[in-house]
Amino acid sequence: MNWQDINNMNVSLDLSEAGEWPSAVKQALAFVLAIVLLVGAYYGLMADKYGSLEKLRQTEAKLKVEYMEKEAQASLLEQYQEPTNRNGKVTW
Repeated sequence: MNWQDINNMNVSLDLSEAGEWPSAVKQALAFVLAIVLLVGAYYGLMADKYGSLEKLRQTEAKLKVEYMEKEAQASLLEQYQEPTNRNGKVTW
């Protein structure tokens, strides 16, 4: 089959006669429709998730800073505590 044969074919792509379309056209339409549905579903389901993810990343960064500050304070805790002997009395 060459291009002249394809051009000379009398193909009507009327939606009311979609069942009579050539199989290649039906498959191409099904493929395009599937891609459109997948892209639409992806953006419909995932768009709001990206906003939530960004907020969680910002919260994570703040919590890491807070953790590091508290860890630094905890590492110096012994220096801030009063020295005591075994009886619990303060010894200087």
